[in-house]
Amino acid sequence: MFVILLLTTMDKVNYNSFEMPKGVSILVPCYNSFSTVGGTIRSIIFTMNHLRIPYELIVIDDASTDATPELLKNLEKKYNFKLVRNKKNLGKAKSLNKYSKRTKFNLLFFIDSDIIINEAVVIDMISRLSDKKVGAVSSQYTPINKGFISLMQFMEYNMISLIQSSYNITSALTLSGGASVVKRKAFEQVGGFSINAVTEDVDLSFKLNRAGYRVQLSSFKVGSYVPTTLINWIKQKSRWAVGNAQCIIKYPKVWGKNLIHLLITALYISVSLIVLVNLLLQLSLLHYMFTFMPGVILLYIKFLVKTNVTYLGANALISSLFFVPYAYPIFQATKRFSSFLWVFPFSLIYLPIFGLVSTVAIALSLRKIFYLNGKSKIRAW
Repeated sequence: MFVILLLTTMDKVNYNSFEMPKGVSILVPCYNSFSTVGGTIRSIIFTMNHLRIPYELIVIDDASTDATPELLKNLEKKYNFKLVRNKKNLGKAKSLNKYSKRTKFNLLFFIDSDIIINEAVVIDMISRLSDKKVGAVSSQYTPINKGFISLMQFMEYNMISLIQSSYNITSALTLSGGASVVKRKAFEQVGGFSINAVTEDVDLSFKLNRAGYRVQLSSFKVGSYVPTTLINWIKQKSRWAVGNAQCIIKYPKVWGKNLIHLLITALYISVSLIVLVNLLLQLSLLHYMFTFMPGVILLYIKFLVKTNVTYLGANALISSLFFVPYAYPIFQATKRFSSFLWVFPFSLIYLPIFGLVSTVAIALSLRKIFYLNGKSKIRAW
C-alpha cells in the first residue's frame, strides 16, 4: 500500500503547459440508453463549450429497440450534434471503428452513454496527452447511483484507480472505457478496437502498450451509472473478469514487462496462496480426524473455534484497515469519520464475493477466452 501511495503521489501533471487542442472528435455509442444518454450529451456540450475547446460530437445509435432513437432526434434538434443510426446492431467496437474514420480531429474522445463528464477531467486528460509517449488517457469513475451496492462499487473504483494511477509512472495496463481520449495516430496504428474483445477498452490499452505507447489514468473522476441489482452487478463483473483474462492470455509480453504490476500481482497471489494453503490444511486435518478419529472431531472443532476467534477477528480488523485509503473519498464527500466503517463490509463481504464471481466467470469461460483470441468475432455490448 505504501508503494502504491508513493507512486501515485509521484504522478504529477504540469497543467500550466496545457495547450488548447485544434479540436476534439467526441463519439458517444449508445444502445437502449434512453434513461442516461440525455445527461451524457448535455454534460459534453456544457463542458466543451465552457472550456471553449473546438469539438465535433457524433452520437451513434446502434439500432436501439427502446425509445432512444426518438429521444436522440429531439436532442439533435436542440443541441445540433451529428446523429447517426446503424440499420442493424454492429456492437460498440465495430461502431466506434466505423465512425472514427469519419471524424476530422486528431484527438478521439470516446464517451459511454451513461457517463457525466466535467471540466477538470477533460483538462487533465488532454494535458497528459502533451507527452509524445502517451497514446491514450482514461478517467476514474464515481457512481451516480445511490445505495449499498453503489457505495461498495465506489470503494472498488477507488481501489482500482489508486492501483492504476501508480502505474502512470511507467504505463497503465488498462483504459477505463467510460471516458477515454486517444491520439488518432496511435488508434489507427494498432487497428482501433478489436471486435473480438470482451472488454474492447482493456484490449486497446494492451495493444497501445505493445506498440510502445504509454497509457495513463486521469487524476479526476467522471460520473457513471453503475449496476444497482445483484444480477446486473454479476453480469458486469463477470464480463470484466473474462475480458481481463482474455487480454492477459493474449498479450503476455505486455503485462510481463510491467514491473509494478508484477510486484502487486505477486503480493496478491502470495497472500491468497497463504490463505488457501492454510484453509486446505485445516480441511485436510478435519477430513483425517473424521475418517480415523470420529470420536474427537467435535472436540477438535470446538478447539478450532475457540483458538481461532481471536485470530479471525484480528485478521478481519487488519485486512479491513488495509482498505482505509479507498474509503477516504467517501469521507471527503460526507465529512463523517463513520464513513471509514464501510471498509468492513467492503473487505469482509463485497471483495470476497467479487473475487468468487470473477474466478467462477473465468473458469467457466476459459474455452471461450481461447476461442475469442482466435479469429472469432463478438459484439462488445
